[in-house]
Amino acid sequence: MSTLQKIFLLTIDCDLRCDDVGLRQASLDKLLEVFNNTGVRGHVTWFLNENDFAITKNHKSFLKEIVKNKDTLAIHDHIDWLKGNWSREKIREYCSKSKKTVEEWMTYNGYSKKIIFHRTGCLFQRPSVYHALKDLEYTVVSDIFPGYKGENHTGFLACDNRFISDGIKPYRHDEENFLDCQSHKGYFLQIPIVNMGLNPNLYEYTYLDFKKVSMWIHLSERKKSDICVLTWIFHPYEIMNTCWKNSERTRIDNKIVKLLEEDIQRCVSEYKLTFANMEECYKEIKKLKEV
Repeated sequence: MSTLQKIFLLTIDCDLRCDDVGLRQASLDKLLEVFNNTGVRGHVTWFLNENDFAITKNHKSFLKEIVKNKDTLAIHDHIDWLKGNWSREKIREYCSKSKKTVEEWMTYNGYSKKIIFHRTGCLFQRPSVYHALKDLEYTVVSDIFPGYKGENHTGFLACDNRFISDGIKPYRHDEENFLDCQSHKGYFLQIPIVNMGLNPNLYEYTYLDFKKVSMWIHLSERKKSDICVLTWIFHPYEIMNTCWKNSERTRIDNKIVKLLEEDIQRCVSEYKLTFANMEECYKEIKKLKEV
């Protein structure tokens, strides 16, 4: 009888929504400190929102640190800012800017690796999105959140995953069948999301939802899966003092930081989860013949 491999992905969507660039940097530095203190450095994935926040220009020291740590660099594009003009060509044009900029930064700094991991802002899902991402040679995406329906920042429907159940394994899909979680063939590898959000005043969830984690693991065990992948999303601004307006975020909230550290430690001590970045997880998934 095989032992279930439980992989936990800490994925940071780098929306730095704060008017103070210095405070943005402080939030990134604080997360690096947390991950170092909890022993997960090198096993984190950073989805860089380059188009909105010019991370390669404004946060060079942060980028150099995460590359040195051997964390995974990925791209996070808020396609919703196109406000309904979601043609393949427009999306490709928009997304090519962030990918090109980050990859050029990496090459200039001695890291020539191509970026193959992508997540849309607001988990935005359309066939035209996946067509454009394929054009740009992304091969791994992570934007399916089971049971969730939500709007984007501009009021349009972003996604509707209400018919996808908890406990799904990473699966393959093509541009048109991204909601077919039973698919085993396709261009993209989809790595589903278990928990979204950190700050209880911003989202309906309170930090990491361990009931959801337990249920996901139980479902994986019941299905006799070889691997259980749990993905957590949150943003750097969520460790700031809690409010919605960018201009009112003025400091790091140490209480939230402490709770984040405790949740990470609980993942290891109580749930025996193995932390991995996207590249490490991808290597393990590729070993499974059905995926």
